[in-house]
Amino acid sequence: MVVVSNDLINHPSAYVVAARVTAHPSSVDLPTLVELEPGDVNLPMRSWVLCHDLYTIRAAAIDEQPIGRLTAEKLDELQRKLRLALAL
Repeated sequence: MVVVSNDLINHPSAYVVAARVTAHPSSVDLPTLVELEPGDVNLPMRSWVLCHDLYTIRAAAIDEQPIGRLTAEKLDELQRKLRLALAL
């Protein structure tokens, strides 16, 4: 998962909004996917963030230490794809 909600909301709230990550997308042609290579964020295999597949999760259910952080370029791409997925 990639937490996509703003830290201004995350810290006082018991919940965060996240985008699902998968190594097996149903279609890699969807315009709302962000491709992650293994070296991008310590993932063992090529994976995709599904910007059209968002969900709410309790903040307490998330590990304290993330497996990695997205680069500035990947963050920009994630923001563009989220805007597209949400028609913003």
